[in-house]
Amino acid sequence: MDFLDIEDFEGFIWADTLEEAEARWDITAKKQVFILDDFWGSVFHRDSRRKEAEKLENFITRVRENENKRLIITTREYIIRQEMDMSPGLRDVIENFKMECVLKDMSAMEKAKILFSHLKNSDLEYEYVQSIFYYCQEIIRHPGYSLRVIEKYLKQERNDDIPPKEYARMLIYYLDYPENFWKEIFSELSREARMIIMMIAVSYTPISLEDIRLTYGNYIRLQGGAEEAKAFGAAVSELEKSFITTYWDEEEGIRIYFENPSIEEFVRNYIAANQETYVPKLCDSAVFYNQLMTLLNLICRNEALRQQVADRCVEELYKLPMKLEDMGDPYLGERFFLWQECWTERAYHMMLHAKPVRGDRQWNFIKKYVEDFFSHFERKQDDICFDPIIEMPEFIGLVKVCEEQGMHFDGDEIIDLYLKHCRFADQLVDFKYFEDIYPEAYDKRSEEYRSFMKKNIKKIILDTLDYLEEDYPDKMDFLIDETPAILREYGLRYTDAYKNEIKLICGRYYDEKESNRHEGPFGNDYGREREENRNIRAIMDEGYKTLFEWDVDEEDVDVARYIELAGFEKSIEEKLIKAEETGEPWFVQHMIGSSADVENLKKGIESAEGEEIRLDMDMLALLMFMGMSGADARIITKIMRFCAAYAAELLYKPEDALSEKGFKNTEAFREYIRDDEQAQEALFRGILSKRGKWVTVSNPCLLLYCICRGISFESEEELIDIINTFDPYYVRRYPSGKRDVFRWEYGCYANMEWRSLMIKIAAEIQGEEFFYGYTRPLLENFVKPLREAKDPPLELLKRLSIEIEITEDLDVSSISRKASDALDVAEDMGIVSLEDMIFEDLTDQSLEEMRTRKSVCQDGFEEVRLYKEKSAAKLKSWGVYKMMKKVIDAIEKYLKEKS
Repeated sequence: MDFLDIEDFEGFIWADTLEEAEARWDITAKKQVFILDDFWGSVFHRDSRRKEAEKLENFITRVRENENKRLIITTREYIIRQEMDMSPGLRDVIENFKMECVLKDMSAMEKAKILFSHLKNSDLEYEYVQSIFYYCQEIIRHPGYSLRVIEKYLKQERNDDIPPKEYARMLIYYLDYPENFWKEIFSELSREARMIIMMIAVSYTPISLEDIRLTYGNYIRLQGGAEEAKAFGAAVSELEKSFITTYWDEEEGIRIYFENPSIEEFVRNYIAANQETYVPKLCDSAVFYNQLMTLLNLICRNEALRQQVADRCVEELYKLPMKLEDMGDPYLGERFFLWQECWTERAYHMMLHAKPVRGDRQWNFIKKYVEDFFSHFERKQDDICFDPIIEMPEFIGLVKVCEEQGMHFDGDEIIDLYLKHCRFADQLVDFKYFEDIYPEAYDKRSEEYRSFMKKNIKKIILDTLDYLEEDYPDKMDFLIDETPAILREYGLRYTDAYKNEIKLICGRYYDEKESNRHEGPFGNDYGREREENRNIRAIMDEGYKTLFEWDVDEEDVDVARYIELAGFEKSIEEKLIKAEETGEPWFVQHMIGSSADVENLKKGIESAEGEEIRLDMDMLALLMFMGMSGADARIITKIMRFCAAYAAELLYKPEDALSEKGFKNTEAFREYIRDDEQAQEALFRGILSKRGKWVTVSNPCLLLYCICRGISFESEEELIDIINTFDPYYVRRYPSGKRDVFRWEYGCYANMEWRSLMIKIAAEIQGEEFFYGYTRPLLENFVKPLREAKDPPLELLKRLSIEIEITEDLDVSSISRKASDALDVAEDMGIVSLEDMIFEDLTDQSLEEMRTRKSVCQDGFEEVRLYKEKSAAKLKSWGVYKMMKKVIDAIEKYLKEKS
């Protein structure tokens, strides 16, 4: 996309039709990229397809002749191949310029990248994005991870009453139980698309598109043309938008698989819940035997329907092809050697799942099948091939399930016939499984059997491998790998000479040492898992930067250097640099923290030419506002009113970041600056910033200054008086006449850092008024009941419920206490510091004693609840008593001095 300027999003033209693209063609030299999304998918099934192809050829020619235009067409591989066959004129262009993206199994890293992309493009506010990011690992490793579920969840309208953490947990619940999601989409599908997705569900995945086309064609034929059916390709395209994904395989053609495993489960459950409607249709339209087996095994709960499917299983046992490698393990996928049909496997699964009753059609069929089994090898049948290599390994399993379900045979006869027809190693090795079925008959032959195996198995294995080498490579490979275990079972050595004999026949042998060496101490997957975990951590770090650009630690800004370069008058420069270096007065560092702040201050001072520049908070704030607004009193009025109102909204959020949409939806934006671009520009020059998708506060001190000043002026003249209008109440007046009144304790502030900063600002700009109107009453109400208590330090400890966490190295890793506005204010104003006192007054000896005192400890003697200690003597010896007394004394001293 280097063709377009990264910010020139207007250059991207998303068009549904060629007519729309033509209409938006700019005849000037402007660069444009036309994007026809799923173009062929939308026109492929139209009668006018050929005309559309001619139009497209003409449009491509036009684009190629104009260096300022580009064309991107997105479609699916199987559609583009069909289009190439039908439109030879497009073949060269497509072959030369196409870029194929194959979406099969995604790694955890790819899932994480896609999740972060969805989050970045969502309308979610910061705390909700942060919460989902926190659960990222659980989401991307979830077995039900689904792009469509996540996308739909993030786009749906959110209830603001749902807390961020609960919102993220609900997404995981959505992945755990996506049935309602799939049900909603399924209900919107066409009748034909529903049938196709059900056909896929009773088949296997990935499955050939042509196999499903064949099944669907049989379904349409059986419908007898009662209704005009939707074209197969159109129905598949419909499903690609929700349930399935297709990809092109060079050897196997177009393949279909479910976008998520939960879809297959949902569709099968849907068929089972509506089996009277759909099982007969799916049974009749089945063109592969495994489709009937799936219906019988996983779907049918109704006995009549089970009988119907089982009857067709009998009728089609020798007719329909079986596409699955193993009905007992569908995940093995499609059979590689389709000509190697195994009729016994079919009979086994029919007996297992049809659960026939003595005397019914299936019972009689399978009983006769077992009784006639060995005779099939002795006579040739033109239409049915019984291959002992394929059939014999399945026979023992069939006999076992028959015996378990009450269909009995003569064990001696079965075993003798089996041994009579054994020619190959795997058949002889499997003979031992008869011990569980016919123990008495097996015992009669077991000694002779073991003697025979010990004497002959090595030669039989070599003869078997020689026979299998040409036509049964899969079975040959399996026997090669099993050979060492077989020999050990009969006390035989797997010698180097024997390995070489195997290699001469097969080209390789199984090397146990080499296999173990590759696996390592934790198996083959251990290294890959560690590598994947490292990669995921790297992707998460990258995702964090992408999602929360504003929150990434930046290098320290050398503000003093900016001040030196700004060209201030020498006396002002010296004052500013001294304040930055010493932190006195404290607010200079908070208000001037970037080159933009320095520039705004410089412009403000230039606008106040002739005025005495004092380094107090009111003057500094006013100069900053003048600098960012061009000294326009109207703009200053607007942005200060906006700041006061905006700060009041943000105080109840844990972070000061809002999406652009969320920012524009705030009451402060709508009331004050929505229609004032100059005021917006001024704000983004000095107080707000746009970082990634977030609108953040770049100068909290200046923003909070406005709410502390209680902005309520109505004219430019009143702007001059703002320094003298402070009220301990914050009055927010809107142009509409609405009034909101707040006190410092109003509500429960989520942004405690801002609350602390507000206290310092208010104390700075109002001095005595703030002390007598707010601080003094608050602190006196705090210490008064303590003075009246029998033991003030113990009473304070109890009220604060102080807990500390002590590590094994005797470090205090965390401190917690009950919320107290008074103590918060005392700490914000530097009257006391509970943290400093703990580190100063508690010795290692005290901490060690606390960790061993069970009455105050929990969580493995690390978390110490100091307030649980009843002994004043113990608290005094630890230093806790002294610490509490120092808190009370410091507050009382402050009140006395200020009064």
